[in-house]
Amino acid sequence: ASIAVLDMLRETTDLRDKLESNTQYFRKKMTDAGFDIKPGVHPIVPVMLYDAKLAQEFASKMLDEGIY
Repeated sequence: ASIAVLDMLRETTDLRDKLESNTQYFRKKMTDAGFDIKPGVHPIVPVMLYDAKLAQEFASKMLDEGIY
């Protein structure tokens, strides 16, 4: 399976490009909404809530919406 992924990545960067576009969109919309987002250009977007209980509730509600 991993060889098939490498072959696919050699053929096109469409999936990687889409991931990058989605990440930029998410970062902008979350920042515009007032969230503190740690800087970076990777697809992992740390959203700082500064409250453990709130973070757990937020994560649970995101999972309910199909966001992980």
